[in-house]
Amino acid sequence: MGRRVVIIGAGIVGCATALRLTQEGFEVTVFDPDPPGANTSSGNAGVISTGGITPNATPGLIRDLPRMALDPEASGWVRRGDRLAALPWLWRMLRSSRMGEVRRIAGAMHPLVSQSLDAHRRLAASVGGADLITVGGWMKVYGSAGDFASAALDRELMAEYGVDLRLLDAADLRRHLPAIDGEALHAAVHQPQAGLVSDPQALATAYLNGALDRGARHLRRAVLGAFDDGRHVTVQTVDDEQHFDHLVVCAGARSARIAAWFGDHVLLLAERGYHAQFPPETAGIVPGPIYFASHGLVLSPMAGGLRMTMGAELARPGAPPDFRRLRGKIRIAQNLAPALAGHTPHEWMGERPSTPDTLPVIRHSRQTRRVVYAFGHGHLGLTMAATTAELATGLIG
Repeated sequence: MGRRVVIIGAGIVGCATALRLTQEGFEVTVFDPDPPGANTSSGNAGVISTGGITPNATPGLIRDLPRMALDPEASGWVRRGDRLAALPWLWRMLRSSRMGEVRRIAGAMHPLVSQSLDAHRRLAASVGGADLITVGGWMKVYGSAGDFASAALDRELMAEYGVDLRLLDAADLRRHLPAIDGEALHAAVHQPQAGLVSDPQALATAYLNGALDRGARHLRRAVLGAFDDGRHVTVQTVDDEQHFDHLVVCAGARSARIAAWFGDHVLLLAERGYHAQFPPETAGIVPGPIYFASHGLVLSPMAGGLRMTMGAELARPGAPPDFRRLRGKIRIAQNLAPALAGHTPHEWMGERPSTPDTLPVIRHSRQTRRVVYAFGHGHLGLTMAATTAELATGLIG
């Protein structure tokens, strides 16, 4: 069917896919008005979570839905003006929370995440970026026996799939995390084979630059429309129309709108992630990325300083940010890590593309095999970018 491929979206998934396709000899054009990895891909906690197989929806979800819908302090909250539009998504999420579905989803997630670190390291090494990825593990810390017990399903699923887990008690944690308030340290699960990308935008840039070195193009334009005319995929911008043999959609939270151009209906919401970036001197407060499960926040040592990320907010793409919940989490983080007191962080918001069953959409369009979808990774976009690039390349090749 030809070798000319267009990619919509220069986030981490689009950049990884561009590099893999050029490595296989395809002629690649990437459309995105922004620099590589500049938006949502730049703002995560940097974790390559090789054990992240537990879906967002588990059997206790039905008890949590009212709080998700109504309580702005909930870890996953639906914005007031978007609740009606979110109902079909939430209904599908609820159906995905049945135990049989949870196990099916975990099985589908496993190859995507378990191979993610190796896939990233191969891809990064191919462009001289091996030093952008380190392997130091990923820790989930629980502040009470009850919170630790409530996460038993997560540990059960990871153990079932052979994820390397180390359990730490309070004494272990106090030795490992001397800068954290000891009262918040009851127990933890450490996954030593997880990776860290301390500058996710630098990794996306390295991937796209590697593709450009192999002849790819990055056109800094927005795509206004696209269609399959029976011979090509035609892409329309404000300046012109261009024809390609294949299209890969990696456009994040706006991917559902593009899928609709081809007659495909995809349930997708913007899982809005917020972060607070503290100054560079704070980076050493924790030795690696840590999820404080009892408080719904992550602290991660990034290139620019310690980064705090927090739970999701479900909203329509393009809705304005609301930093009130983030500021509450900042106060909690400063109590957890007193060395953060006195530092005023930079506030940020990005829109992750979230599916109701947690599984990304990696497949052909149901209407045309010229179009491949590679979106919907939720909060695991960085983790699954390289394995998604492998799959998307296979769908075209």
